[in-house]
Amino acid sequence: MYTEQFIKKNKFSENDLFIKDNLLLETIMGSHAYGCANETSDFDIIGIFMDRHQDLFPQKYGLILGFDNLSRFEHKELKEKKRRLF
Repeated sequence: MYTEQFIKKNKFSENDLFIKDNLLLETIMGSHAYGCANETSDFDIIGIFMDRHQDLFPQKYGLILGFDNLSRFEHKELKEKKRRLF
């Protein structure tokens, strides 16, 4: 739900668009989740996703982990001005 909003706003690079189809869990964290948000609070959204098939099994694509330059997703932090998302 939130991830799709960020994708529509072009916040994800072309290489990261796989996240939308591989998203396992997406939830709100922080002050909104704990019920202590105020008017200056931001939204903290955490997501868990499955890696791409070619990253999980590079040998099936003719690549060798540790020898070939494989793309890696490390961490994505998206910041926007506070706005109600729901």
